[in-house]
Amino acid sequence: MLQLVLQASEKLSSQGYSVQVLSMPTVAPLDEQAIWQAAARTGKIISVEEHGIGGLGSAVAEVLALGEIPVKFRALRLQREAVKVAGSQTALRSRLGLSLEGIIEAAISL
Repeated sequence: MLQLVLQASEKLSSQGYSVQVLSMPTVAPLDEQAIWQAAARTGKIISVEEHGIGGLGSAVAEVLALGEIPVKFRALRLQREAVKVAGSQTALRSRLGLSLEGIIEAAISL
């Protein structure tokens, strides 16, 4: 997912948006300071992952909830319901909004 996030960041930057990317390769230990600093700097956080509830998005949401920084947050991740179609990883990601276009759309809407 990091490669797609970096591509989305480049595209958003070229459109005049200010974007910061934090790579969080593990949920534990989680860099809480980096999350709080990004929240304070931007006021908006989007987590992007190929996992469902209980993954990075949940961990980031918990960190943000414990902080005192007002921030808009959105988790792009797999949904609770099973995927009932077959296809390539790229096609399935796209169907779930985990594509370059989906990440860009989420960032702009936030």
